Amino acid sequence: MNRDEIAFMGRMTARMTHEIRNILAILKESSGLISDILSLNKDSSFPHREKMESSLSRIQAQIPRGMDLLTQFNRLAHSVDESDVQIEINDFLDHVITLMECFARLKKVELKILPADAPISFKTDPFPFHWMIASCIDYVLREAPEGSAIKISTRKEKKNLKVHISIGANDEKEITSSDIKDTLPQELAYLEPSLKALRSRIFVIDALESKGILVDIEI
Repeated sequence: MNRDEIAFMGRMTARMTHEIRNILAILKESSGLISDILSLNKDSSFPHREKMESSLSRIQAQIPRGMDLLTQFNRLAHSVDESDVQIEINDFLDHVITLMECFARLKKVELKILPADAPISFKTDPFPFHWMIASCIDYVLREAPEGSAIKISTRKEKKNLKVHISIGANDEKEITSSDIKDTLPQELAYLEPSLKALRSRIFVIDALESKGILVDIEI
């Protein structure tokens, strides 16, 4: 897809997420009203009252989750609006991971972010940057055994940002040069044009205690 086609999908998605948020807001207001009515008449009994209250409770618990997912999805949709945006890496990774968690849950794998000690901000094109990081998480996720955890950490090294996505230990000090393969995996070959535009390189890590991906970004 070219940039105009992606922008069209972004506009449509952003509009639809806004409309669905309105629907959830109505459900939240209506469920709250029903809850208030039940509370006012808590001494009265009617058939299936407990089931109704239980169902209402589950609905109210899911609405904030739906709102949060829509907020993150709306942010992704708007990421095509501009191609040179200041981002902060901890906030951005939290955004990417929130959307990737649904895929991790299918494999019963946990995604853990290990935030940088200090904020790291830089300018980038947010949509292909999101696509690159999400694709790398997905690549590692396919290799992760059920019940494991994938850790995502970042650090700044001179003018470069390193994003480490790994199964197992996350200590780069334990990784030697022989553990790092400077060859783009065939499964991620489709990212090559974006890597050049983002001034990024992807390395596969195959160490004894850690397997995954290291993304090196010039910032």
